[in-house]
Amino acid sequence: MMFILEPTAISKALARKRVTVCEYPDGRLEIEHEGHVLPYRPFDKMRHVNQPAIVENKHLDAALMLAKQMQAIMPHHRKRNNDAPARRDQPLHLFPEPEPPPKIDRRKLGGSKLKRGPRLSDEALRERGTLSFVQRA
Repeated sequence: MMFILEPTAISKALARKRVTVCEYPDGRLEIEHEGHVLPYRPFDKMRHVNQPAIVENKHLDAALMLAKQMQAIMPHHRKRNNDAPARRDQPLHLFPEPEPPPKIDRRKLGGSKLKRGPRLSDEALRERGTLSFVQRA
């Protein structure tokens, strides 16, 4: 998680300067420099990108829907840094809990399957000119 300082007179003068990030036990987070509390906003570098509109391509649309559902089940990069302590494990933390992913029946993700048609007789295969391709056991 990155924090972007709001453009104020004090924060503009702090380019390439060191600031102090204070995390309090009640979950508050403040960014300070020489006693001044600086306004900021969080910036998530790993947020999800919205799916763009798809035009009349059924195969691509189905693949993107499958990817979107799988991404909802298993979000990308759940752990940001293995060496840093997890702030969400603390009782009062700053970041909200993510919503649990919806349960998806993977058997239904494949979409519609081709239905098997009735078996053709030898006369019908001969009419179509495909009898020579059939191997009888």
